[in-house]
Amino acid sequence: MDLIARTGHEKSLLGVVERLNDEQRRELYRLVGNPPSLSNVPQEFWDRVTERNRLALLPLLLFVFLASYKQHARRVAGVDMDAPEQVATAQVATAQQAAEEWATARAQAVASGMTATTRERLEAAIPELTDRDKLREYLDTLFSTQRADSISVTETTNAATAGAEAAVVRTVGLTEGDTWYTERDAKVCPICVPMHGRPRSVWSGYFPEGPPAHPRCRCWIQYAAEKQSQPQFSGV
Repeated sequence: MDLIARTGHEKSLLGVVERLNDEQRRELYRLVGNPPSLSNVPQEFWDRVTERNRLALLPLLLFVFLASYKQHARRVAGVDMDAPEQVATAQVATAQQAAEEWATARAQAVASGMTATTRERLEAAIPELTDRDKLREYLDTLFSTQRADSISVTETTNAATAGAEAAVVRTVGLTEGDTWYTERDAKVCPICVPMHGRPRSVWSGYFPEGPPAHPRCRCWIQYAAEKQSQPQFSGV
C-alpha cells in the first residue's frame, strides 16, 4: 500500500530543501568572490552547510518513516500505534527506536551527498564563471527547484519504504510474495516498468532495499499480508 498523504509529505520536504538551497546559494554568491574562485570558500562553510542540512532533514525523514511504519503495522497486523491503550509500550518504543536509527543515518547521508554534489558541480563550472553575472546565473541553475523536487520525492520514497519494511519485519515478517508496484501512469520509467507486479524474490535481486530505484522514484511495496485488491498497471 502506498504511503497515505504522500503528496503532503513531499511538499513539506520540498519546502525545507528549497529554503536550505536558497540560503546556500546566497552565501556562496558572497563567498566565491570576484573573480569567482572556489578557493575563497572555506572548509568551515561546507561543514556548516552539511550540518544545517542534516538537522533540517532529520525530523521530516523521521516523521515519514513513522507514518509509514504505523500505516503498515495497522495494515498487515492490525496494530494501531496511535492507540496506546491497545498497544504494548514496548511496541511503540521499538517503532520509535527504529525510526530514530534510520532517520539519523539517512539525514547524514543525504546532507553529505547534497554538499558533495554542490561542491563538485561548482568546482567543474568555475573556469567558465568569469564574472559575477555568470556566477549568479549558474548558482540559480545549480540550486534549481527541479533539484530540490528530486531530493524531496526520492527521500519521501526512501523513508516510506524503510518505515514499511521495518513495520513488517517486526510484525508478520517479510515474504517472497511482497510485490513491487509503480505509480501506474505514463511517467513510469523504463527502470521500474520491469519491476511492476514482481515479487520480492525477483526485485530484491536488483534493489535489495526496495524503492526508490532511481531519483524521483515513487514506487512502493504491497506486502503479502495486506488484504486488498491488486492494482492494475496502465502501461507507459
